[in-house]
Amino acid sequence: MGFNASTLAKLRSTTQQIDSSASAKAISSTSHHSNPSITINVGPELVPYHLHEVLCFKSQFLRAACSQPWLPETRTIYLPDDNPDVFKELLDWLYTREISQTLEEYPDDEVADYSPDTVVVRSHLLLYILADKLQVPGLLTQLEI
Repeated sequence: MGFNASTLAKLRSTTQQIDSSASAKAISSTSHHSNPSITINVGPELVPYHLHEVLCFKSQFLRAACSQPWLPETRTIYLPDDNPDVFKELLDWLYTREISQTLEEYPDDEVADYSPDTVVVRSHLLLYILADKLQVPGLLTQLEI
């Protein structure tokens, strides 16, 4: 069962309002921290990505992780089973709310023989899976259309 364009527009508007409200609360609640950023180590190599803690409110998973008592000490979250390139794309979306249409940063011999459109669809599918895992509703909605 699909949604019509009007319903999708209302959902997007509501999501943006919720995101804005949560972001404003996060800014005020993190202003007392000397370092309002966190590190997320991704993949088997634990590639570090640094992001502003306010972005945690765009992901239910990250919001829960940021509220853990151990985070203020280490300020580090580990995602060893995830692809760093896919996480970078998700992180880019958190900052820009735009999805890349060409993912040249995905070096992968498995897709070398496929058309560019197939590679983009595959990369968007991987991004969708990660967004679902990290519970990023705004990105999930954008990828579904």
